Amino acid sequence: MNRDRLIALLILLLLAILAALGCALYRAQAARVIGAIVPGRMNAQMIRHPDDLALRYEWHAGTMPPPYHHEYTIVVGPGQEGGIVYCPDYRADGVPEWHESFAVTAEALDRLYAVMVKAQVFDRRWLAMGRPPVGGDIEWLDVTASGETVRIPAQPEEGEALEPVWQAIRELVPDETWARLRARRKEYMDNYEG
Repeated sequence: MNRDRLIALLILLLLAILAALGCALYRAQAARVIGAIVPGRMNAQMIRHPDDLALRYEWHAGTMPPPYHHEYTIVVGPGQEGGIVYCPDYRADGVPEWHESFAVTAEALDRLYAVMVKAQVFDRRWLAMGRPPVGGDIEWLDVTASGETVRIPAQPEEGEALEPVWQAIRELVPDETWARLRARRKEYMDNYEG
């Protein structure tokens, strides 16, 4: 074998090794990204929330007579501060609003953002249903991430895709806070004199 052929074979071997390494690295990176957004395999180290992530989520119980209706608003960010405003009835004069603050970990924001990415919150134009059902619970969201603000209206088309997002937002509020608010609501209903 002459010298030129040997050099050509070594170059081809080197290129093959580099190609194999490139494929392995690409597959590993793809697996990390997919693992960050696949339910049950979420890894907050793989997908980070943007620094400007902020949201305002509103939930209202369905139509029912006082004092059984209730509603709340959860606000988070930007940053790791959150709050909830809870109203134990329809908003009106004399109806209290209870304000609670809470801290949110960076890991919890990473998980929430991963759930939002999986639900394609930032990749769709969310439209309200043409003929929404009447009387049930409603919820909606304004969320900002990476300089973009998205509004998800009450009762959006394809809204079933959002249930994991709603759940992830509600889970940001600590269990102790929910317990305090439920206890206050029970007291409000027990003392209601409509």
